[in-house]
Amino acid sequence: MCIRDSFELVLIRKQTDGAYKPELRRNYKNVFNAITSIQQNEGKNAILKGALPNVLRSIILNATMTAPFDYLNERMYIAFGDTSYNRPCALLFAALFGTTLSLPFDNLKTRLQLHWNDPKRDRLQYNGIFRMIKEIIAVEGVTGFFVGYYPYYIKTALYGLFTIYTIDAINSASKRRAGLEEWQI
Repeated sequence: MCIRDSFELVLIRKQTDGAYKPELRRNYKNVFNAITSIQQNEGKNAILKGALPNVLRSIILNATMTAPFDYLNERMYIAFGDTSYNRPCALLFAALFGTTLSLPFDNLKTRLQLHWNDPKRDRLQYNGIFRMIKEIIAVEGVTGFFVGYYPYYIKTALYGLFTIYTIDAINSASKRRAGLEEWQI
């Protein structure tokens, strides 16, 4: 996960670099130049900026989508029978839970990864995650943690739909190969 976070840090910085004035850009040539530059200019551990919130986001997203999805899917099956709408509807509601509880961690991760240690470049200065949380609440209020809610919800719902239908296809194929009916475990 931490190796992946290093590349996500580079991705986010490269994507946003063009939004800065030319004199404020990081101007990384490629991913390896970015990793080397980050370590040289910000310290060896700087490449892991945002790793903790990202790990927490992943855990929370998976936990808060799995349980509500299973529960709602079962309730809908009991209420409406076996319809083709049960799984997508249950997933869309589960994505609301997942988005609401994991987006604050995603925003913390992104802010940590984009943070400059220069007051001229960043209006919010913080030297740790708890200081960052305090600054966000003071300047933007609690809603600062939910910036980008709707795009993140759509991304989460599409990710969930793709995952659920892929798993269903694999399970169905495995059951057919084993000679089981669809409803059998």
